[in-house]
Amino acid sequence: MTYASNNANCTISGTTLTAAAVGTCTVTATKAADTNYAAATSAGITVTVSQATQATLVAVSTPSTVAFGGTTTLSTTGGSGTGAVTYASTNANCTISGTTLTAAAVGTCTVTATKAADTNYAAATSAGITVTVSQATQATLVAVSTPSTVAFGGTTTLSTTGGSGTGAVTYASTNANCTISGTTLTAAAVGTCTVTATKAADSNYAVATATVNISVAATVPGAPTIGTAIAGDTQASVAFTAPANIGGSPITSYIVTVIPPDVAPVTGASSPIVVTGLTNGQAYAFRVTAENVAGVGPASAASNSITPKAIQTITFAEPGRPELRHHAHSCGNSRLRPDSGLHVLHTGCVHHQLGWRPYVCGGGRLHHQC
Repeated sequence: MTYASNNANCTISGTTLTAAAVGTCTVTATKAADTNYAAATSAGITVTVSQATQATLVAVSTPSTVAFGGTTTLSTTGGSGTGAVTYASTNANCTISGTTLTAAAVGTCTVTATKAADTNYAAATSAGITVTVSQATQATLVAVSTPSTVAFGGTTTLSTTGGSGTGAVTYASTNANCTISGTTLTAAAVGTCTVTATKAADSNYAVATATVNISVAATVPGAPTIGTAIAGDTQASVAFTAPANIGGSPITSYIVTVIPPDVAPVTGASSPIVVTGLTNGQAYAFRVTAENVAGVGPASAASNSITPKAIQTITFAEPGRPELRHHAHSCGNSRLRPDSGLHVLHTGCVHHQLGWRPYVCGGGRLHHQC
């Protein structure tokens, strides 16, 4: 017995028919003649070849976790036939163009692959695969201080460049040399500080930080507060108080300048400072400045005016012997002889230390005798 197909949709080997193409074929069977019988052929039977089910189709994402804004490549394994493969996402977290998936929002999406039918195979759709969209790393954040060196007590404006997303930016200092309010940094102490700028995370971007170093420089001290100048013999003592603002650095010295500048400025460590070399009889005033590592600050107001004068020596002539009459002191006039040549009349009192001894007189009463 032999079998035959009327077309290529079916191929026959022995008693096995293979569906070679979708469609139909007519199969006939022929029994060969023998000694007693002639050959015989059956009526044709129709065999229908339908589309086959494809081999299992598997969708693949490489990688399967993608940062926001990033991409991954989609592919498949398995399937059958020549049908084209397309991909689809279950939500807007992922967008797909051809075999490229773009992470459009943080979260997850389910991707399926579909291999189209061809002449011989029915369409096939893969099981869904999960693609995770994670927060992305922000673009490089750069912290900026304008300027980056600030005078003690001064301010600078902080800002950033770069970064990504809508997160707010905040600033913090590593120490008390700098204080920060919003984007304004105030130089609180001489030295350095490191400022960290932080751009907060949002739905799609992780937090980002950057640092910038700030130098706080000393400034000259403020003006001392002038006190009272006191005249002496060719000299003066000038008092003052330290300035409230020392410029962020200890005061190393105070300088007294003379008005008029008959003598060179005089330096001292604290108040009062004595200025020597003045001319007696000449009126003077004084100003005081403070100095630190940054230099000399502004001068104080002028002091009161003083006039140095020589010190007179006055010689007292011995006064006459006083007469004591029931008193412990007596007064008299004496001539004074100043070295200045001026006439001085001095009326003074001479005081005596008196001693007493008791004795007994008549009548038994106690009397004292000088």
